Amino acid sequence: MRDPRDLDVTETSGSMIAYIRRNFADILGPHVKLLDQPGGLDALAELVRSGKIGPRNRRAA
Repeated sequence: MRDPRDLDVTETSGSMIAYIRRNFADILGPHVKLLDQPGGLDALAELVRSGKIGPRNRRAA
């Protein structure tokens, strides 16, 4: 089995992007717009890895 970290995110299908948008929009916040841009999924992954977005950065409702 391939290590998920080795997956090429450019191979991601539209259904996967729709899944991310549907299930993680509350965590991604305004960054969810990156999903519509070329290379946006890579940009989101980098923001998550760097800790700039994620559950700890959500504002209290």
